Amino acid sequence: MSLLILSLLLQVIRLPFFPLFIDVYYHLAVMLGFNQAGGYVTRAFWEAAPFGYPHFYPPLLHTVMLLLYKLGLSKIAIAKILDFLLYPSFLLAAWLIFRKVLSERFAFFALLVASSSYSFYLSFVNNPAASLALIICLCVFYCLARAKTIASAMLFGLSFYTHLGMGGLFAVVFFLYGLFNRENLKICLKIVSGGVIIALPLLLYLYHLKGSFTFYGAMENSLLEINLLIYIGAILGLSFFLKK
Repeated sequence: MSLLILSLLLQVIRLPFFPLFIDVYYHLAVMLGFNQAGGYVTRAFWEAAPFGYPHFYPPLLHTVMLLLYKLGLSKIAIAKILDFLLYPSFLLAAWLIFRKVLSERFAFFALLVASSSYSFYLSFVNNPAASLALIICLCVFYCLARAKTIASAMLFGLSFYTHLGMGGLFAVVFFLYGLFNRENLKICLKIVSGGVIIALPLLLYLYHLKGSFTFYGAMENSLLEINLLIYIGAILGLSFFLKK
């Protein structure tokens, strides 16, 4: 709990610096486009004048932002709220879920690892859609552990409407989890299948427009960051553990 409180205090200190990255401004632009159109649209008319182009990004995050905007919050306030809340929300969700599903010890070390990586923190804060989808998928894991198949499938489908990459990644995660825990394989397959069926309208829409976009290899995907202090500490801790 002290790690959660410390993380929240650090977020409060950093609040004047939010938002940290330009990604949230793209989401704000989409939100304003939805606002002007009166709801979700499949053509990004606010970009590539005069006609725009097909809008590919899943709409859940932008819908949440639009609700905040309709409540009277300013654009910069919405951006600050996303940067401020997502990371502590993830830490809280991870701690609560792993503590109930696995053990308090596992939850503590998961929290320690997640809160000690600054690069993970930056990635989490700077990519709100993927971060929100990750939190949703953690909730799927909780429902899976409680054998709540329908709730798991619905949440998993919702993750696709938040971030397609994270949904696809966790489809593999749940499948592998089922393989290593054969008693859960059947429910894992149901969750993945149900989630994909729920996401089918969006997936079919993207497939129909597959000729309108291409995949681009982002530079960050080919970079590797190694913090020597962390690895030195891990080696010392491992040697101490083995001696005991």
